[in-house]
Amino acid sequence: MNSSTELLGQSGRDKQRSRLSLNDGKKSYDPKHPILVKEMTMQFGTFKAVDKLTLSVKRGEIMSLLGHNGAGKTTAIYMLTGMLQPSEGDANLYGASVRASIDEVRKSIGLCQQFDVLYDDISIEAHLEMAYRIRTDQPVLAEEVEEIRRILQLVMLTEHKHKMVKECSGGMKRKLSLGLALIGATRTIILDEPTSGLDVESRRQVWNLIKKIKEDRSIIMSTQHIEEADFLSDRVCIMSHGKIIALDTPQNIKKRFGVGYNIFVEPRYAQQQSNEEIVELL
Repeated sequence: MNSSTELLGQSGRDKQRSRLSLNDGKKSYDPKHPILVKEMTMQFGTFKAVDKLTLSVKRGEIMSLLGHNGAGKTTAIYMLTGMLQPSEGDANLYGASVRASIDEVRKSIGLCQQFDVLYDDISIEAHLEMAYRIRTDQPVLAEEVEEIRRILQLVMLTEHKHKMVKECSGGMKRKLSLGLALIGATRTIILDEPTSGLDVESRRQVWNLIKKIKEDRSIIMSTQHIEEADFLSDRVCIMSHGKIIALDTPQNIKKRFGVGYNIFVEPRYAQQQSNEEIVELL
């Protein structure tokens, strides 16, 4: 048995839980594992962009989908949010099936896409107000003002709330996009490469923000960066060519596959030199 198969074996309980709990969209779910994905597949012609993706996500957990370009991360996210309907399989988010009840699924999802979807001539605060009204279908109320104030504070944009988006830096735009994903008491946050294109300082700020917002939520995040997955994730799902090749905690994956560099030294005159001389050369 190869190492990736062994690691996948550790996620067998996820698969079993999925088989027992997916129920054609009925409002029933395990509160400890509110997101269940069972053999979700996306096929374009003969090409499988995602092939039988199976996993579960706990409440208060960050699950990273880690992989190269074309690994199937974004396609998986599109299926979870209803942008694409799975060719096979299903996913259940807080008791609602993406195949049978996508409108119900979307009520609890906050999505931060890879590229900011913002309006240049609208202020930061106005973006949050607009998102609140669309999500809740409610007029301006005191609770709306309080929620927007809280989110502005959380994403560190309170002092910039009157700025137009065109006046904002890349880091501020990403923070706003994260804030929009939190509007309406969303329980599932889906982040598609949330630090793409950011400088080192802005990336660290977004990382710290993601750590803050995970409490009492389930977060699914796609990334190409190993260090990002290592820093943020409670568990990592490594994907390649649409398939899971490893699913475990960052610590266990590093133990299994190793981390850092291995140096092999072969002295030219090993027979003539003592071990002490070889050490001195190093």
